[in-house]
Amino acid sequence: MADPQPRAPDVRLRPWVLCVAMTALASAAWTGVLVAGRSGLAHHDVVPWVLLVLAVWGASLLDVRLRFRQQTLFLGADTVVLALGLALDRPLIVLVAAVVAPVASSAWRRSAPVQAVFNVANVAAATGAAGLAYAFLPGHAGGAGRWLALGVACLVIDVVTSAGVLVAVRVNRGRVGRPQVLDSAASLSLSASANAAFAIVTISAMAVSRWGGLIPVLLVVGAVLLLRRQRDLETKFANLELLYRFSHAIAGVTEATDVLTTTLGSMKELLACEHAELLLAETGAFLRLGLHPTGALVHQRVEPDEIERRVLDAGEAVMVEGRADAVLGAALDRRAWRDALAVPFQGADGLAGVMTVGQKLGFGSCFGPADRRLLETFASHSSVALRGSDLLQRLRDEVAARSYDALHDALTGLGNRTLFRQHLKLLFDEAHGAPVAVLMVDIDNFREINDTLGHHAGDDVLRAAAERISGTVGASGMACRLGGDEFAVVLGDPTSGDEATAMATAIREAVAEPLLAESMNLELQCAIGIAVSPEDGGSGEGLLRRADIAMFGAKATKSGIERYEPGRDPNTTRRLRLTSDLRKAISSATLELWYQPKAELATRRVVGVEALARWRHPRYGAVPPDEFIALAEQSGSISALTWVVLEKAFAQKRAWEDQGLTVDVSVNVSARSLLDVDLLPRLKSLLDRHRVAPSGIVVELTESSVMADVERAEAVLDQILALGLQLSVDDFGTGYSSLSRLSRISASEIKIDKSFVTGMLCSNNAAIVATTVELAHELDKIVTAEGVEDRATWDRLVELGCDWVQGYYLSRPMPAGVATTWLLEAVRRHGTRQPATNP
Repeated sequence: MADPQPRAPDVRLRPWVLCVAMTALASAAWTGVLVAGRSGLAHHDVVPWVLLVLAVWGASLLDVRLRFRQQTLFLGADTVVLALGLALDRPLIVLVAAVVAPVASSAWRRSAPVQAVFNVANVAAATGAAGLAYAFLPGHAGGAGRWLALGVACLVIDVVTSAGVLVAVRVNRGRVGRPQVLDSAASLSLSASANAAFAIVTISAMAVSRWGGLIPVLLVVGAVLLLRRQRDLETKFANLELLYRFSHAIAGVTEATDVLTTTLGSMKELLACEHAELLLAETGAFLRLGLHPTGALVHQRVEPDEIERRVLDAGEAVMVEGRADAVLGAALDRRAWRDALAVPFQGADGLAGVMTVGQKLGFGSCFGPADRRLLETFASHSSVALRGSDLLQRLRDEVAARSYDALHDALTGLGNRTLFRQHLKLLFDEAHGAPVAVLMVDIDNFREINDTLGHHAGDDVLRAAAERISGTVGASGMACRLGGDEFAVVLGDPTSGDEATAMATAIREAVAEPLLAESMNLELQCAIGIAVSPEDGGSGEGLLRRADIAMFGAKATKSGIERYEPGRDPNTTRRLRLTSDLRKAISSATLELWYQPKAELATRRVVGVEALARWRHPRYGAVPPDEFIALAEQSGSISALTWVVLEKAFAQKRAWEDQGLTVDVSVNVSARSLLDVDLLPRLKSLLDRHRVAPSGIVVELTESSVMADVERAEAVLDQILALGLQLSVDDFGTGYSSLSRLSRISASEIKIDKSFVTGMLCSNNAAIVATTVELAHELDKIVTAEGVEDRATWDRLVELGCDWVQGYYLSRPMPAGVATTWLLEAVRRHGTRQPATNP
C-alpha cells in the first residue's frame, strides 16, 4: 500500500533542482578552465577527441555497481581517462567527452531522464573542478609537479563525483547518515589513490611509447571485469541467502499476520524498495495488504488498479517506469510512486493475486529485468510455502475477522465510529446533492445506571438501546455505536428534515420502552441531535459535528430532540470571527453606548436612562446585544466589557450634568463583576475621576446573578450602597427567587421583565404584574415595567399602580447625541424628577 502521506509534488521536483544546480556548477568550473588558458604536457602525438570520447564511454560501461546501505553506487574507470585528457592539455576535448560519454552511457543503459541529466552534470562538474585544480597547481607542466597535479586531478574528480552522489541520496531519501559519509570517505581514499597511480603509470608509459598506455589499460579492464563478475556472484549469493532466510522464517510461523509481515518485509529487503504489497483475490472482492512505515500490517478491501488488473488479465509480470503508458502512469501518480514492478502470485487453485513493489531505492534507480526475475522467484517461493499448509486460507479468515472487528463494536455488534465515517463518506460520494441526515443519540443518565447497578447492567442497557435503535432505523439507514452511551444514525434514502425528525421521535419512543435490568424496571430517555445536508453541512464530517452540537443542545434544554441551528453553534466561522473582533473592540473602546429613557407613568416626567452597549461590526453590521454579550461571557471578556460600559456611562453622565441635565444613568453590571476584588476601588475611581454624584448612578444586576449566592451578593451590594450608588434588580420574574428573598437586598428598584409586560392585556400576565407591584410596594421598592410598546399597556400599568415605565412606546434606545436632544425636549415639556425611594 502507498504511504499514508505520499510525497508532495515539490519533493519529486528536488532531483531536478539538484540537476540544475550541478549544471550551473559545471558551467562555472569549465568557464574558469577555458578562461585560464592553461598549457599542459606538450606532446605531438595527441589522442584524437573521438578516441577520448569513446574511451570515456567505454570506461563508464565497465563500471562496478556496489550496494551501499540500501543505495547503489557506481565506481568506474572513466575518472582515469578524463584525468588523462586533462594531462594531454586538451580541455575542449575533455569537456566534449565529459558531456557526450555520459549521455551515450545513459542511453545505452536506458537510464531514467533525471538520472541521465544528473550523470552528465555530475561528470562535467567534477571534470571542470579537476581542470581548475590542475591548471593552478604549480609545476604541472613538467617534472614531478606534473604527477602531483595529475594525482590531484584524479582525486578532485572522485571527490566531486562522490559528493554529488551523496547529495543526490540526501535529496532523494531525505537523510545521509554519518556512517554513510565515513564509509564513502574510506572507499574514496582508496579509489582516488588507485586512480591517481594508474593515471601516472599510463601517462609515463605513453611518454615512452604511444602504445605503452595499452598495457595498464588492459590490466584495468581485466580487473574491472573480474570485479563485476565477483559483484554478480555476491548479489546472487545474497539473494539466495535472503530467499533461504525467508523460507526458514516462514516455516516456523503459525500466525497468519506474521506470515504476511515476514513476506512483505522480505520483499522490500530483497528488491531494495520502499513499498511492498500483496493483492489477494477473494470471492467477489480483493484484499490489498502492505506494511505501514512503523512495520505494522495494514489492509483494505479495494478494486485492483490498472497495474494489478493488467497482471491478473495477462498472467505475467508488468514493469512500469515513467509515464510512457498513460494508463499505468496514472496508476503510479495515484500511488505517488516513481516506478513499480508487479508479478503474478499463484495459489493452490491458480492465480491467487499480485505481488507489487514500488519506489526502487537509489537516486534515479529503477527496476530492471534482473529485479523482475528475482521477484518472480520470490513469489514462487512464498506461494509454495503458503500452499504447503492451510496458512493462506487462515490468513484470509484472520484478516477478514480482524477487518470485521476493526469496524464493529464488540459489545453491541453495531458498526463503530470508523465504519460510520466510511459509510457516511460513501453516502456523500453517491448522493450527488441529495439530502443526507445524521442523528446523534445520547442515553440520559447512563453514568448513574452504571454506577448504581454495575457495569453488567450498564452493558445490558447499551445492548438493549442498540437493538432498539437499529430495529427502528431498519433498512432506511445505518445505526452505529460511537463509544460510551453515544450512538449515531445516518439516513440517506434520500431524507428531509421532517423525516429525520420523525425518525428521531420513533427512536426516542423505542428507547423509552420499559427495560428490566437487575430486577428493576428502567425507563430510558435519550437526547437526539439532527443535522441534514446540504443546509446543515456539505460534508460527512461537518454533518457529524453539527449533529453532535444539536444533541448537546437537546440535553441542555431538556427538549429531547433538536435540529442544528447555526446561531447556537459555538464554533461557526461567524462566531469565531466575532469573538476575536469583540476583544479588539473592547480593548480599543470602539463599542458605542445607546440610551433608553425611563419615565414616571403618571406624569411622563423623565427619571433616568439605561445605558445599553451597541456594536456595529465592519463586516456583519449591527450585532444583536444578546449575541455579543453571550460571546463576551463565553470568552471571558465580560468583565472588560462591563468596565468599558461603565467608563463611557460615567463620562456621559458628566457631560449631561455640564448641560444641566440631571437624569440618572443605569448601567448593567455582570454577575462575574461581583466577584471582582477590584470592583469597589474601580467604582470609586470612576466617581472621583468624572466628578459624578454617586446617587445619580444606578447599578443594575439581573435577578439570577443576585440570587445565585445571596450571602455573597448581599455583602458586595452593601458596599456598593455604602459608596452612595443606587441598586436595581433587572429582569425580575425570570429566575427562581421571590420578593421575600429579595427583601434582603437593599435595591431601590425592581424591573419587571418584558416577557410579562408584552401581551399582558390578552393573558394572565396582568395578574402577575399586579401582584409584583403590590408586594414590591410593601417592601418600599419602585417598580419599573420593561417592554411597554403601546398606549393600552401604558394605561393598564397606570391602573395597576406601576411606578415607572421603559419601552418603545416611550422611546427606543438612542445614540448619545440623539438622546441628548430627546432629553432636553422631554425636560422642556414635562420637567424632570429626581428618583425617590418611595413611589
